[in-house]
Amino acid sequence: MIPLGQVDDEAFASGSLGDGCAIRPTDGTVYAPLSGTVKMVFPTGHAVGIVSTAGMELLIHVGLNTVEMNGKGFHVLVFAGQAVQAGDPLLTFDRVKIREAGYDSTVIMVAGNHKDFPPFQMRPPRTVAAMAEAFSF
Repeated sequence: MIPLGQVDDEAFASGSLGDGCAIRPTDGTVYAPLSGTVKMVFPTGHAVGIVSTAGMELLIHVGLNTVEMNGKGFHVLVFAGQAVQAGDPLLTFDRVKIREAGYDSTVIMVAGNHKDFPPFQMRPPRTVAAMAEAFSF
């Protein structure tokens, strides 16, 4: 887990897309970090948007410039309008395919409406297991 400012993408690192954090994955499954409703799924399968039960608009984005892969290596497990619970799998991705295509597989999570919530608090940068508490608002 790394601070958003360490992501090698200016739009995410600057916070202009929202506040959040990033994870350098060791496997290829993205789980819902909170309960809510899936509001959108990118056609290329590399990103999912969730609105939490408290109204937080969270974008979960796999990789940097992975939209260029046109969905190759991504498999979405949810659909827009679907209710999800924290811990539900949202999508899978192939880290090897992403690396072979020349992209970074860092998973980025940002809340676009973060100003409507308490300040983002990331736990110290460290290795975290799936569904371990890594951040809070």
